[in-house]
Amino acid sequence: MEYGMFTEYGDRVIDGVVIAAKQLGWTAAEVVDILDDISTVRGLHEAGDTAVREAVSNALFMEAA
Repeated sequence: MEYGMFTEYGDRVIDGVVIAAKQLGWTAAEVVDILDDISTVRGLHEAGDTAVREAVSNALFMEAA
C-alpha cells in the first residue's frame, strides 16, 4: 500500500503501523504520536506530512466503515 512516503521502505514502515493499529485497536491520537516519532528518524521525515497522515487515516477509519 502507498501512504505518500518518499520510498518503498517508508511505505512499508507506515503499513506496519497501520496493521498494528488495526490489530491492537490504537486510537487516532496514538497513531499520530507514533507517526510523530517515526518522522524524527532519518529518511522518514515525511511521516509527519499531512498527506501521509490522511492516507493512514483513510486506511484505518475509512476502510472500516
